[in-house]
Amino acid sequence: MHSANLWSKFSQLLPFQMRIGSNLLILILMGIVSHQTASEKSNLEHQAAQFRAYRIALKKDANRQQTELRHWNGPVHKLMSELGDRLELEHLPEKQVIKLLGKPDEIIKGGKYHNGMLVPKHEKHLIYWWRGGHDYLYLIIRQGKIAEAKWWYAGE
Repeated sequence: MHSANLWSKFSQLLPFQMRIGSNLLILILMGIVSHQTASEKSNLEHQAAQFRAYRIALKKDANRQQTELRHWNGPVHKLMSELGDRLELEHLPEKQVIKLLGKPDEIIKGGKYHNGMLVPKHEKHLIYWWRGGHDYLYLIIRQGKIAEAKWWYAGE
């Protein structure tokens, strides 16, 4: 039996006061869930804005004077790791990811090589540099959405 039909039959058996109370509880829970979703979206947008700012700072710091930008587990590395985890978990569409993070530093399409590995034809890799072209986060796109987020580390 469909859950809506089941609820309808069940609610008929409840006294009126209990039906009002249970409906109110459902509405409250729905509000909490939608609030959390809006809050999480806002947090993702905030993280993405911070990432875009770090990308600008990294590009301006060609002489590597701001070493904290390149520290292992430093603010940029942590933020990129958190974003990668979150984007992988949420399976966001490629266009939305690019809108959030900005244009990737590199895009590797299926059938091309990425660090000696052949990218499968049904995949695309969006590459966001951390410490130049040798340490970076790459997002694997399958069917137009983020499927995985991985790191490429050259020497650590």
